Amino acid sequence: MIETVDQTAWGVFAKRIRAGWSRDRSSNKGFQLTAEDIEIVTSKTCRIPITGVTGAGKSTFLYLLATLKWPRAGEICWRFPDGKRFIWGKKGKGLSAEELYVLRGQYFGFAFQNSTLLPHLTVRENLSYPLWQRGLSTRLARKITDEKLGKVRVESDPKLAEFLGRFPSQLSGGQRQRAALAQAWIHDPYVLFADEPTGNLDSQTRREVMKVIDNWLNEQPGKRLFIWVTHHDEDKIRHGVAAHIEVRNGAVEWKSA
Repeated sequence: MIETVDQTAWGVFAKRIRAGWSRDRSSNKGFQLTAEDIEIVTSKTCRIPITGVTGAGKSTFLYLLATLKWPRAGEICWRFPDGKRFIWGKKGKGLSAEELYVLRGQYFGFAFQNSTLLPHLTVRENLSYPLWQRGLSTRLARKITDEKLGKVRVESDPKLAEFLGRFPSQLSGGQRQRAALAQAWIHDPYVLFADEPTGNLDSQTRREVMKVIDNWLNEQPGKRLFIWVTHHDEDKIRHGVAAHIEVRNGAVEWKSA
């Protein structure tokens, strides 16, 4: 359970986490990730970059917080603005299938370096697909989709109707990434997880994408959290973050500014 002075704050507490994976199966050599006590609360910040060299374990820690990987030991506890708490430990113990569905499908949004847009669907169809799965009408799904995508476009993009009708292969790298962000936000999550969301983009496009994320955070101050893996120091500096998470040789540490 997260204990904070400000009871209106929400966030995550990772306690004595241990995780591991095999780097070289032929030699059976493994790698250990450790996090003693890492606490992220929104009363302190809404932007948390995870930094470190390639192979340090940045993505693994992100996935642990996001229920995409399970710890081998330790405990992770999330507390959300609606007052609900979710706690799990080794191999997801403590989470029911229904709770996992709520976390992944309602509370968390995911955006990755490689777009998850389906190549055979248009941008609008990609964004509408999860809404159709929930039983929303085509009309309502279209309305929500148009609204979300309208918030991630920039001046250099084509008109909204044209943008929505394109296939992923017809988009630039920046356009694909912003469409993927709209896809991640389609269900209004509390937390956006991103693994190198700007890794393949040039500096100008990277700034545009990060600006879009800033706008999303500022729409509902205190009710949204952005946690992302980055190797671009300028992302951390430009966001003026109060602190960040550093992963070095498998050890996860909280670093104050």
